[in-house]
Amino acid sequence: MASDEAKPVLTKEEKAVKKAAKLAKKLAKEQAKAEAEGSDSSVKKEKKHKKEKKEKKSKKRSREADDDNDETDPAEDTAESEVEAPATKKVKSENATHVGGEENPSLDNFRICDETKKNLQARGIHTLFPIQAMTFDKILDGKDLMGRARTGMGKTLAFALPVIELLLKDKRPRSRGRAPRVVCMAPTRELAKQVASEFELTGPSLSTVCIYGGASYQSQNNAFRSGVDILVGTTGRVIDHIDRGNLRLHNCEFLILDEADTMLEMGFREDVQKVFTAMDQVKNESTGKRQTLLFSATIPKWVKDVAHKYMKKAEYVNLVKDSDDQASTDVQHIAIPCHWQGRPTLLANLLGVYAKKDSRTIIFAETKKDCNELAVHPEIKTDCQVLHGDIAQEQRETTMKAFREGRLRLLIATDVAARGLDMNVDLVINSEPPRKMTGMADVDTYVHRSGRTGRAGKKGICITLYTNRQRDQLNQIERKIGNKFIMKGPPDQEDLIKASAEKALKEIDNVDPAMVEIFQEKASELLETMEPEKCLAAALACITGHTKPPRRTSLMSGVPDYVTVLFTSSNFIRAKGYVWNAVNRDIPEDIAKDIKQMTLTEDSMGACFDLPIAGLELLEKQIEEGGMNFKASAADPTGAFTVNSVNVKHYLKGNKKASTTLADEERGITQKIPFVNKLKAMVKANPAVTKAKVMMDKDIRLKGAYLIVKGQMKPLAIIAAVALAGGFIMYLVKG
Repeated sequence: MASDEAKPVLTKEEKAVKKAAKLAKKLAKEQAKAEAEGSDSSVKKEKKHKKEKKEKKSKKRSREADDDNDETDPAEDTAESEVEAPATKKVKSENATHVGGEENPSLDNFRICDETKKNLQARGIHTLFPIQAMTFDKILDGKDLMGRARTGMGKTLAFALPVIELLLKDKRPRSRGRAPRVVCMAPTRELAKQVASEFELTGPSLSTVCIYGGASYQSQNNAFRSGVDILVGTTGRVIDHIDRGNLRLHNCEFLILDEADTMLEMGFREDVQKVFTAMDQVKNESTGKRQTLLFSATIPKWVKDVAHKYMKKAEYVNLVKDSDDQASTDVQHIAIPCHWQGRPTLLANLLGVYAKKDSRTIIFAETKKDCNELAVHPEIKTDCQVLHGDIAQEQRETTMKAFREGRLRLLIATDVAARGLDMNVDLVINSEPPRKMTGMADVDTYVHRSGRTGRAGKKGICITLYTNRQRDQLNQIERKIGNKFIMKGPPDQEDLIKASAEKALKEIDNVDPAMVEIFQEKASELLETMEPEKCLAAALACITGHTKPPRRTSLMSGVPDYVTVLFTSSNFIRAKGYVWNAVNRDIPEDIAKDIKQMTLTEDSMGACFDLPIAGLELLEKQIEEGGMNFKASAADPTGAFTVNSVNVKHYLKGNKKASTTLADEERGITQKIPFVNKLKAMVKANPAVTKAKVMMDKDIRLKGAYLIVKGQMKPLAIIAAVALAGGFIMYLVKG
């Protein structure tokens, strides 16, 4: 008994508490031990850090001593000190000495003269973006530099501002016929003009000249005779003037490459090399040195390797770490499947849904032929102009001016415009994913295209159309840019009509009151014959141009006059051949031959395919005549499946009361009954079915098309509602 009293029997709960206490005690000891070891290691790390810092300082002193010597081999002196800033927060910590801890530091924090400040403030610029703040002092101190930032973050002003300050600081006489002190090269005429405009606006007291192919030589020669401070141009025209003896480089102190990745690619690289060689042959008369600046949104490793041949001890300011997004985070990246036949129709629908009244849109096509065909296609009713290499320079300038001023809302272009528009565009549409000659995705081109929107902190949308074969290219772009595409289906006609109605309502607010009085009499007459709501609805239909029922289109590819049909099976489908066998067995040959876009669902329990409307009508007729029997599946109607990564979900809403008739129908679910007869019986039994319709649901964060069915309905009622709605036609086929 004594032993029993000394060791009382513990209950299960008491044993668990005791065990937990022991475990907690053990964990506390391990944590204390780890903290002690961590403190020792942190001391060692601190000592190591101090030692490395000391070594860096000594190396820096030795390099500065080497700089004091006369001429050295640039190849031997080439070095790189990287300043990487993955985000704005890190930018301000690294530049606290001159940005004052601000995200976008004020102009007063920098060595900018009063004249330049007034010019910037007159344009509404009172602060600098991170790329401008991080590079300003480095350029002002005479260092060669490579700068990388996302598109639309102010790279042009990042090099223009400090260079202008250096030119204004050195108040040498500006004699007639003086040679340029700055040479800036860009890959396209449009971009060269944008850069020249930035120099002119920031430093109007300096003489800036822009030269490019297609423009008159005479006017450019006259500018050289008058004297130039800043020269901006394309490489081809720069070399032409060097060869003709019009452009002298003995006075050049700054050489700038905008869009450096393109400028150093094969094709451009040879021309750039010629300019560098010409500069090396003529030593600068005033300083004997040349400062080289390279800026781009993408700077691959090979660009850095090539650039080192032309630069000395280059600084590298990188606001886009390789592991971070290359594309702008302010852009919504959307991917929509589209067969090439339905591309013009889908583009027109996308413009109707996504393009606002006063917005600017660019559609990028791969070839000049594609641009021309889209521009004249009857589906594209928006006023538009094309922009590609075959367009005359005068016409290009007229088009760009109209687009910049907002008189032209739609531009259909090749990549000639991807790097030549320094303005914010609201919507960018890629008619297909950009690709290289090898067939691989051209990620850099995608970054520059999408960078036309979402600039300077504004929001934008970039939509890419793709076929099934191009899905791999989308995956490559996703991996490289770090952004996931929002996978959506083509907008349906109801979305298009709603978007048109919203635009029309906004237009009504802009109608002059005097015009309202003129139409008031006719409006009163119309109201006598129609109900007010119906009258206004009819008026909106006329205003938007939707006076007839819209054409039905495929939900998978956007091809008009096709509907998407869902095939389901109780068996796991391993290949599309299983579906084709079932289709060929149960569907007449004259209908089956027109089936397209056969695609398995993600759960492999079904497939979707497109069928022409005529074929669908024939199929429904045969079902109604009793020529075909179907067995409905009792699958969970709230389950989701995926087609081409476009999630489709069935929702039940409304009344929770069960219908006796529907319950009876459900009990006989396995009976082979002619499909349409069953649907008719169900519609009569449940009035809620007749109100069901197919529509897009934008409130739920699943991607793509949704089937919304109003009223409490069982699986068979959902089949009836969806089939009769005439949108996403659902057939649950035998087997």
